[in-house]
Amino acid sequence: MSAIELPQHSKPSTNGLFTCLACHVAFPTSERQRDHYRTDWHKYNLKRKVAELAPVSAQQFAEKLMASQQKGQEEQEKMGLIYECPTCKKSYYSENAFNNHIQSKKHKEMELQMQQEDDDDHVESSDQPSTPRKQVLLDSTVDCLFCMHTAIDFNDNLEHMRVSHGFFLPDTEYLEDPQGLVRYLATKVQNAVCLYCNGRGKEWKSIEAVRAHMVDSGHCKMAYDESEDPEELLKYYNFGVTDTTSTPEEHAVVDGSKNELVLDNGLRIGHRRFLKHYKKHHQAITTDDHPSEEHDDDTASLASLPRRERRHQRLAITDGNDQQQQQIARTIEGKKAASARQYAEQRMAVKHNLNATKRAREQNPI
Repeated sequence: MSAIELPQHSKPSTNGLFTCLACHVAFPTSERQRDHYRTDWHKYNLKRKVAELAPVSAQQFAEKLMASQQKGQEEQEKMGLIYECPTCKKSYYSENAFNNHIQSKKHKEMELQMQQEDDDDHVESSDQPSTPRKQVLLDSTVDCLFCMHTAIDFNDNLEHMRVSHGFFLPDTEYLEDPQGLVRYLATKVQNAVCLYCNGRGKEWKSIEAVRAHMVDSGHCKMAYDESEDPEELLKYYNFGVTDTTSTPEEHAVVDGSKNELVLDNGLRIGHRRFLKHYKKHHQAITTDDHPSEEHDDDTASLASLPRRERRHQRLAITDGNDQQQQQIARTIEGKKAASARQYAEQRMAVKHNLNATKRAREQNPI
């Protein structure tokens, strides 16, 4: 585009040139002038004119345009970058967010903490001797598992752990090798394993650390649960049947009619489905000495009833004792009668109260 640039503070001439007052340039023809009005350079100078700023030349505008394009390209390249913070182990997808994180208080505290840990590790490594430290060996017979106490013998050691630390061996009636069990527990303590956590908690680096943890946390006890290896426990326990000469059939008789188990001492063990009936307290009912005659009377009374009523009576849920069932029925009927009587008394009391109380009095006109 051929254009004649005018001085910025000069007035447009009237010698037949077509000028642009916003850009301070002149054109020989009107077509050139109209083409200039469509350019970004002219629009940029119009905005500067509105802001009361001096116009820029075509060369200055081209330099600004190149700088803007280069900056946009750099930002587009940065969009695919991921900024990671190795201290806090976090990732950011924008430079501004990453810079804000670097300047945050939390990041600075984390850096300071890591620096202190590195210093402590350096001091510990410098203080450690060149030869490895000998591992402390525990004598499970006389050495306490939780402190530095040394007892006279094994029983004295168990008594000390019971009194001082509340430690005890579970199921002593089945325990055949108590010294072996304590030796097994001492091996765990020697390997810096808490007896109660049993590898489920924090790992400890020394016997002193795991002892302090067990004493402070109240873990001076055995993990006698599913976390313990049953094969190891069976080496020291014997959970077999102690009396193999007698069988349960010799001491119990099953009464199939009532679903009860009668022991030799007279106790009766009933089925769990009749638990709600066993929990109830019934009055003692005297029975006759001829149960067969009573059974015949009940059979005759059932035979005299229609088939439907007999069928429903047979399907009734009972506990196997007709006399107890009759007592339960009488108790239920008594409760219903008492409830009805109480309801009638309440209604009568309300009625008497309404009749005896005059709530609306007639006012004598003055």
